[in-house]
Amino acid sequence: MAYYAIIGGTEPAERVPVPTRNVVLTERQADLIETLVESGRYQNAREVLRDGLRLVEQREAEDASKLKVLRSAGRVGVGALARREFKEFCDIDELRAYLNDLSEKVISETTGSIRLGSGSSPRRKPASPIRAGFL
Repeated sequence: MAYYAIIGGTEPAERVPVPTRNVVLTERQADLIETLVESGRYQNAREVLRDGLRLVEQREAEDASKLKVLRSAGRVGVGALARREFKEFCDIDELRAYLNDLSEKVISETTGSIRLGSGSSPRRKPASPIRAGFL
C-alpha cells in the first residue's frame, strides 16, 4: 500500500510517495494512542506518532548539545589539572566546608549580604587527599 502527499498550492499538483512503516505497539502504547485521539487532542494515530517522533528528535538534539558542553567542560578540567590549578582537601568535611564557604561568597556577592552559616567543620587527616578542580 502506498501513501501519497500532494505537494504545491497551485495546479497541477504533484503527488509524491510518502514512506510508510508498520510498527508493533504494546497494548499500553495502543491504549495511550487511543486515549489521546479520543480526547480530541489529536485527530488520528498518525498525528500522535509524528508528535512523539518530534519529541524524540528534540530530545536527541538536546542530548547532543549537553554532551558537547560536558566534553568542553571536561577539556577545561583536564587542562586545569595539567596546569596544577586545583585545591587538595584532606577529607570530605574539609571539601564540604570549602564548598559552603564558596557558595556563601557567591550568594553574598550576588544578593548583597545573605549568610548561610559559618561553613567551618572539624578537620582530620585522611590517608589520601581529595582533589577538586577549578574550572
